[in-house]
Amino acid sequence: MAEKYCRVKQPNKRRLKPLTEERLSQALRASGGIQSHAARLVSRTPARVSQMIRESDYLKEVRDAETQEIFDLAKKGLKHLVKRKNVIACIYCCKTLGKNEGWSERHEVVSANVNVGDRGVLLLPAPANSLGDWETLASQWDRKQLPAPDNDVVDYYGDDE
Repeated sequence: MAEKYCRVKQPNKRRLKPLTEERLSQALRASGGIQSHAARLVSRTPARVSQMIRESDYLKEVRDAETQEIFDLAKKGLKHLVKRKNVIACIYCCKTLGKNEGWSERHEVVSANVNVGDRGVLLLPAPANSLGDWETLASQWDRKQLPAPDNDVVDYYGDDE
């Protein structure tokens, strides 16, 4: 009996077009500057697209221009929502744009050369709005002039005092 041979299908190896700066710049424009989307458009990995952008000032400019355009549209939409008195948009603007005017949920300390003991955490009973306020409160803490924290405060170091 004659043996039958099957022909094994070889995977279809598609030839990729060479990736030029111009072709990648068109993909970046079409994707709005989103590198992973541009990578899909040119059939390359996001890592390869990212590498090409890092190596080319022209591609960096294209990507940055596209992302800036998207950001400008987002700002315009946010402005429209604030004018319509959308509460969420108003709160967002106050927290981000009004941060320096006190519209913040937390206070950030840029730097302070204050010893707070072995705990490493200083709990303040009052807000510190400036570095001077912070240093005053911290020095009062060192001199034990501040009241002890409330019992509601969780001790993150596991000491039950």
